[in-house]
Order: sequence, then C-alpha cells, then structure tokens
Amino acid sequence: MEAKVPPPLLLVALATLLWFLPGSGASAGQVVAGLPLIVLGLSLNALPKVSFRRAGTTVNPLRPEQSSTLITSGLYRYSRNPMYLGYALALTGWVVCLGRRGQVGRARRSVV
Repeated sequence: MEAKVPPPLLLVALATLLWFLPGSGASAGQVVAGLPLIVLGLSLNALPKVSFRRAGTTVNPLRPEQSSTLITSGLYRYSRNPMYLGYALALTGWVVCLGRRGQVGRARRSVV
C-alpha cells in the first residue's frame, strides 16, 4: 500500500467536510469540551515530530525510504503511531465543537 495524500492535508479536508455537513450549531459547552481535545490531539501530533528531528530521520510518510532510525522512545513506547492518534483526537474535538456528533453518526449509518 502506497500513501498518496499527506496526512495534514487529509486532516484539513476532513475538518472542512465536517464544517459543511448539515446539522445543529454548537453550544458554548460543546466548544469548551471540544477545544481541549483539539489541543491535546495537535500536541500528540507535534511531540513525536520533535523525537524524529532529534534522531535526524524523516517524518514524511510519503517517503519511507528516507527514514534512518526507528523511534521507540517517548510516545512511541505506548503507541505505534501517536501522530495519527493525535489527528483522530483533534478531529473528534472538532466534531464536538461543531455540535455534529449525532449528524456524523447518522451519515455513517446511511452510507453503510
């Protein structure tokens, strides 16, 4: 399997799609609940990149042949890919902020 879409671009595309889904607006409580998830998710995405830079290896999943070191410390002790986990958590926070939790579930059921 070959990666073709850069993960940050995919994150922005999914967040934009969620923005345009029909649904109810968010309340202040939903924004307060969603923002920490976004911050935590983006932090989980950024912190491993520091480990990659320190090790002198690439972060780019589109060019795996350029990797020079296997990172097994830090967040990688607990998760195989904390960057993608961070993206998922940030998107979850975005869904909560937008007040679209039920709409996403309904859309998924109608596709299946």
